[in-house]
Amino acid sequence: MEEEKRSWRMYAPALGFLGCQIAWAVQIGYATPVLRTVGLKDSTVAFVWLAGPVSGAVVQPLIGAWSDRCESRFGRRRPFILAGALIAGVGLISFSL
Repeated sequence: MEEEKRSWRMYAPALGFLGCQIAWAVQIGYATPVLRTVGLKDSTVAFVWLAGPVSGAVVQPLIGAWSDRCESRFGRRRPFILAGALIAGVGLISFSL
């Protein structure tokens, strides 16, 4: 019984990451032609897809270090989660306008 729990705990994150990889592949498959019709060259499209991971590699450690030093009454992480959710929501709404 304990062995079944361990194997499920090992495979559950892998299934989640599989879903993320499928969504990422679909996004690239559909968005790349759209970016080309907007007038971007292939080399520029590559930079567009590279911008997200590079900005994440730079911004995430900075925000993590900042949240480690946060002494809010709401906790160390909650203010950053709330701010990130609000910024993401505003960004998604602004894309639809």
